[in-house]
Amino acid sequence: MDSPVSPAALRSAQLELLTVGSFDPLAGGFRDIDYTGRLIDGYAVESRIGRGGMADVYRARDTALRCEVALKILRPRLASPDMCARMIQEAQAAAAIQHPHMLRVFKIGTLPGSAYLAMELLHGSSFNHWLHHHGGRLPWREVVAMLVPAMDALHEAHEIGLIHRDVKAENLFVTTRARDPRFVIVLDLGIAKADAAFRGPDGPGTTPPGRIVGTPTHMAPEQIEDQPVDRRCDVYAMGVTLYHALTGRLPFPPVPGSLMRTMQRHLSELPPPLRTAAPDADIPAALELLVMQTLAKRRDDRPPSMRALAEALESIAATTPPTRPTRRTPSIAWTLALVLLTALLWVVTAPSVAPTPLPTPPLPDRIRPAETLAPRIPDMSLETAPAAPTPPPVDVEPPRTRDPQRHTARRRALDNSPALAACRRDFGGDDPLSLSIELTVEATGAVSQARVRTPDVTLATACIEAALLNLQLAPGPRREIIKETIQGGRP
Repeated sequence: MDSPVSPAALRSAQLELLTVGSFDPLAGGFRDIDYTGRLIDGYAVESRIGRGGMADVYRARDTALRCEVALKILRPRLASPDMCARMIQEAQAAAAIQHPHMLRVFKIGTLPGSAYLAMELLHGSSFNHWLHHHGGRLPWREVVAMLVPAMDALHEAHEIGLIHRDVKAENLFVTTRARDPRFVIVLDLGIAKADAAFRGPDGPGTTPPGRIVGTPTHMAPEQIEDQPVDRRCDVYAMGVTLYHALTGRLPFPPVPGSLMRTMQRHLSELPPPLRTAAPDADIPAALELLVMQTLAKRRDDRPPSMRALAEALESIAATTPPTRPTRRTPSIAWTLALVLLTALLWVVTAPSVAPTPLPTPPLPDRIRPAETLAPRIPDMSLETAPAAPTPPPVDVEPPRTRDPQRHTARRRALDNSPALAACRRDFGGDDPLSLSIELTVEATGAVSQARVRTPDVTLATACIEAALLNLQLAPGPRREIIKETIQGGRP
C-alpha cells in the first residue's frame, strides 16, 4: 500500500485543486458572463443548460446549418493561456477518438478572454441523475450493459495517449441512440492528461507539481499523492462509479467541510464490501471481488486496462445464471385459512337438494303400540267395553343414508375451488400436518369433530370434508354452520 501523504501536504495541494462540480474552492467572488442571446461565430446562443467547474454549457443554433448544437464556453476567470490550450486539446482528443460512445466536437474557437467548443447537443440526463431517478442504484446486469460501452470508449482514448482523470457518473450521459434508450456517452475531456506524442511540441504541458486534478470522491491514491498517472487511474474512478451504481452510495462519501479528510480516506481506508453496503442488491460474489479489485490502493493490484475490466464484467454476466425468484412457502395459518375458506364456500354455494323420503319400515314388536300386544279375549258380553286410551305414537328417526346427488355436487364444488387448488399446489413438506376440526350446527347444536395427522394437505382437506358431510347430508331442512374451529400446525 502506498504511504499516505501528510495533512500539511494535502492542505497545500488543496489550494491548487482544479476540480468540477461542488468541489470548486475558487467559486464565488467573480462575476461570470452570461452569453445568452449573443451571436458567437455563427452560433445563436439561446439558453444556458449546464454549469461545470471550468466552463458553462449553452444551447445554441448553427445559423448556417440550421441545427442545434451545444457550446461549451470557458469561464473568463479561468481562461488562462494554459486552460485555453487544454480546451483545444479536448477538442483534438474528441476528434481523434472517433468512438460512438464519445462526445463529438464540431469546432473550436476563441472569444475575448475565453474559448469555446461547439459540440453535439445531447438529449437525456447524466448517469448520476439516471441513478437518482431509478431509486439510487440499478440491477447489476443493467449496470454492466450500460457502462461496458463507456469503458470501450475510454480504452480507445487510452490507446492514443489520453487519460481522462475525471471519470464519474456526472461525466457519463445517458441518451437514446440507435433505438437504445440507455446509450451512454463519455463527456468532459477538459482535464484529460495527454502524453508527449499526442500533445506535440506546441501542446499544453503536464500538470504543474503540487496541483491535483480531478474530483476528490473519485480520485485514485496516486492522483492525491501527485504521482504520475496512467490508465489505471481511470480504472479506479470507474470502480468508484460501479460501486455507486450497484450500491446506491459512494465507497468514500465526502466528509462535510473537510476536503482533506475526503481525500485521506482514499489513502488509508477500505470501502465496505458491496454486499455489505447493499445486502438486498443480489450482487454476485465474483462481481463484488472485481469491483473491490478496481479500488485497490496499489495500481498494480487493479485490472491493467479498461478493456480488461470490460471483458471481466462481460464474462461475469455470461457465466452467472439468472436469479430465479424465491418461492415462498405459505405458513400453516395461511394454508388452513385457504382450506376453511374453500369449505365455507362449498357450504354457501352447494345446491340444496331435499333427500328422497324412504318408505317407513314396519315397526318391530318391541316398539309396537300396547293395544297391538294385548291378548285377544272373546267378547262374551253384549255390552261394549270402553276403549283403552291410545298411547301417542313413537317418533322413530329413519336411518341416515348417503345422498349420491348431494355428494356429487359437493365433490364438484371442491374440485373446482381455486383457493383449494392453490393450497394444494403451494403447500408441501415432509413434516406431518396436525389438524383438529370442530363444526357446530345451528339450532340443534350438533357437533361434528374430526382429527387428522398427515403430511398431505389433500388428506387434511378430506378431514374437513368428512366433518361437513356428517352435517350436510343429514335429512331434514338445510342446516347452517354457526361455529368453525380449526387448529393445526407442524410439530
